Amino acid sequence: MESIVLKNVRFDWVDTLWTAKRFAARDEPKHSVTVILPKDHPQAKEFCEAMQRIADTAFPLSKRSKKDEINIPPRDGDDPKEEKGEAYKGCWFMSVTATTEYPPQVVDGAKNKVEKAGVWTSGDYGNIVLTLGSYSVGDNKGSTAYIDAVQFVRKGERLGRDVLGRFEVEQGEEIGQDDDNNY
Repeated sequence: MESIVLKNVRFDWVDTLWTAKRFAARDEPKHSVTVILPKDHPQAKEFCEAMQRIADTAFPLSKRSKKDEINIPPRDGDDPKEEKGEAYKGCWFMSVTATTEYPPQVVDGAKNKVEKAGVWTSGDYGNIVLTLGSYSVGDNKGSTAYIDAVQFVRKGERLGRDVLGRFEVEQGEEIGQDDDNNY
């Protein structure tokens, strides 16, 4: 396995860095985050080549059967099948995980430990240390990356829905007061 530090990348789905989640009923809970890497990022080519190299080493072409489909991330944010939204356009992206046995270290720009979700949100930027590896579970094979550490360094435009922005309060209106029916 090899490691890579990706610098100045964007993060999505950050809540599961702190609270592990089951992605399927039979799965063990995992910590995860989605890394969004612009295609023109100085490390994009190196990262894509490393993921290909990991897959080629673990599953050489000479040993693959015709039915073998090898999953080699990252995925393409411009692919119409992905439908991830504007933040993913012109970018590569990949969901990366860590087990509950080895949870990721999460720190801020000054390397202070970040204990809980809330301050940092989807859309923020930072650095991530990944261990690259391969997997083979049944018919599923490919290269992957595991989170070792995440460092949040700057706020970005929040990704996701702004459901609270739908509440409109007029200037001078008292919140929770309704003239007629109190609902």
